Amino acid sequence: MTARKAAARIDDMRNPKDAEFLATAATEILRHSRLVVSSIMQIGRTLTEVKERIGHGRYQAFVRDRLHFSRTTARQFVQCYQMLKSANFADLESLKIDASALYVLARPTTPEEIRTKALAMARMPDGISHAEVIQLVAKSKDAAPPPQRQSTIRIPCDDVPQAARILTANCRAEMLRELIRLLDAQLRPEAAA
Repeated sequence: MTARKAAARIDDMRNPKDAEFLATAATEILRHSRLVVSSIMQIGRTLTEVKERIGHGRYQAFVRDRLHFSRTTARQFVQCYQMLKSANFADLESLKIDASALYVLARPTTPEEIRTKALAMARMPDGISHAEVIQLVAKSKDAAPPPQRQSTIRIPCDDVPQAARILTANCRAEMLRELIRLLDAQLRPEAAA
């Protein structure tokens, strides 16, 4: 039994005449909260369709002027839709997860294995809370090894000045120096030795 359920049962024992009322209220509230997931999915789907039809520039104006949503709110709806669509959920109302936890899972920075684990937990009778999702994400970031730098960069270009111009347009100055050094070593292997 979870701590939440234990606390609820203790409260029910203190006020036995309220126990039935609280059980009914909890059932009703949880039923409505599960509808939130379906609603988020539908809003995200519709926003995706709107963006595909009218394009990015007009989409942002639509979100701001017609819906009065922030870009962040609209993005969260779309990310949740994309995540749940790719997970192929047949019955969204069976998920026991709140909206804030869903938004955390849908972030692009959330690892796929964490999404899978959390969504599986959301199918369980106790569901998953926002705090539990945050904890899973934090643990995965602590356990993840730091990204390794690539030691060799291959740019199929025989013209070093042209490669430098391309890199200048796309890289910060400190990265540019390293990339030019690596490119020079690729084009003139005898200079690297």
